[in-house]
Amino acid sequence: SSGLSDLVWSLGTRPVTLSALAAHLADRGSRLVPGPHPTLEVGFPPAWPADDLPPLVRRNVTLVALEAIRNAVRHARAHVIRIELAPDAASGWALSIADDGRGMPESARHVPPEVETGYGRQNMLARAAEIGASLDWTDLAGGGTVVRLRFQLSGATPRRRWRRRRPADFA
Repeated sequence: SSGLSDLVWSLGTRPVTLSALAAHLADRGSRLVPGPHPTLEVGFPPAWPADDLPPLVRRNVTLVALEAIRNAVRHARAHVIRIELAPDAASGWALSIADDGRGMPESARHVPPEVETGYGRQNMLARAAEIGASLDWTDLAGGGTVVRLRFQLSGATPRRRWRRRRPADFA
């Protein structure tokens, strides 16, 4: 399935640049957006850093983006879905998935992610936290929603959930 291939791609061991990630998101986005409505647009910078992305950053940015695109296709009733990846002065880079659909329902805006009936928002927030990124949802004035992930190319140092005890620790 395409979900499995996305996971395999995001976990791959070969080096991947931000440019390659953008190309992958554009390709997968074009398969997820059925067209002719909604249509998919992309906005990427003319120049890219040459650095390879850490696998954790690649995986989490990919999966947040794909979840946001799937949500726009399923729920927004949009005419256009736009993927943008651009430098961000505050964080390094910003990935935005915007649609011109009906926006988030009022009831969904005030429900904490941990008590929602689905896991999409909760998973997206956890993925952002894992790489030290910020994630927000914004309503657009003319209708629609923007999901914005702000992240560093280097990612964050993952929090250790356990610590190996050494013999000296028992002394």
